[in-house]
Amino acid sequence: MISIKTYSAYFEGFVGRSAELKSFHLVSNEAQMQSCIRDMAASTFPALIALVPSADSVAQNVDSILEVNSCLIYVVSKIDSTTETGASFLANMDTTQSILTQIKNFMLSDRGQHSVFNHLLERIDINGMHTDPEYNYLGANGWSLSFSILTPGF
Repeated sequence: MISIKTYSAYFEGFVGRSAELKSFHLVSNEAQMQSCIRDMAASTFPALIALVPSADSVAQNVDSILEVNSCLIYVVSKIDSTTETGASFLANMDTTQSILTQIKNFMLSDRGQHSVFNHLLERIDINGMHTDPEYNYLGANGWSLSFSILTPGF
């Protein structure tokens, strides 16, 4: 499995790497994410929220065990759906899309730097990265990115 401290520190570092990103939060499930979004001040958005990754083992035999870590991050801004206009929706989606694109480019660049956070992205599956728009998801709009990272052993 991915070291949760390494994973959290890596994604928290994006707050300093992206001028538009205001905060980072690590959550373990959807209920915790909803509370996090609800309790955050407006000044802390756009926010990067990462879910704790899950892992599945893959092995031909006991000498070649790998774990496929399923990762999911969000770049979102809190919204008030009662006052949101088409223009504010578009502006928010554009801003959060730009930030997520920047994060994906950083991740691809960091993949080639094996000293970055203890080789965290050395085995990221770049063919399996998937981006979805998020509309009024837990009171926020933005984008999610799912991806997998292989890690050796247990």
